[in-house]
Amino acid sequence: MKIDQTYVAWLAGFFDGEGSIALVISTRTGTSGRTNLNIYPCITLTQHIRHRHVLDEVATKLGYGKVYVRAKTVAHYQPTNRADMRSFIELLLPYLRVKQRQAVVILQAIDKLEAAAVGIAKSRGERAVDKTLAHEMVDIAVALNPRTNGTRINGRSDKELRTIVNHVYET
Repeated sequence: MKIDQTYVAWLAGFFDGEGSIALVISTRTGTSGRTNLNIYPCITLTQHIRHRHVLDEVATKLGYGKVYVRAKTVAHYQPTNRADMRSFIELLLPYLRVKQRQAVVILQAIDKLEAAAVGIAKSRGERAVDKTLAHEMVDIAVALNPRTNGTRINGRSDKELRTIVNHVYET
C-alpha cells in the first residue's frame, strides 16, 4: 500500500514526540523449571484514551499493528511482529529527528534476532539466542538510552541483566 509522504512525515514527528523504542529483556520460568530469557524489541506510540482514534487511524493507514488500551486511560499503538516493526521504523527513519539514532540501533537488534532465529525449533527446547548474543542484546538495550549509563533497563541495571544472562546459560 502506498502511503502519502506528507502523512509519513507527520507520523515521524508524532512518533518522535509520543513514541518509544525499547529492547525488552526479561526472564520466565518454563513448565520444566528452566529459566528462559525473553528478548524482544518493543515499538510503541502512546496517547490518552480520548485520542485513541488517532492511533486507530495509524493502524488502518499502515495496515499492520494493533491498538491496546491500558488502565482505561492510555492507548498504545504497536507493530506486533519484527517484520512490522522493521517496516514501521524503515518508513519513518528518513523523517525522524529525535529518535533516529534509536531507530538505527533497534534495526540492528532486529537483524541480529532474526539471524539467530533462522532454523531454530523452539518447541524442541533449543535456545533461540546464545549467551554471546544475549550479552550483545544487553549492550544494545543500554545503547538505546545511553543517558542512564546502564543504570535501569526494564527495571534492572545492566549488571543485573548480565548476571541473569550468565545464570540462564549456566543451567
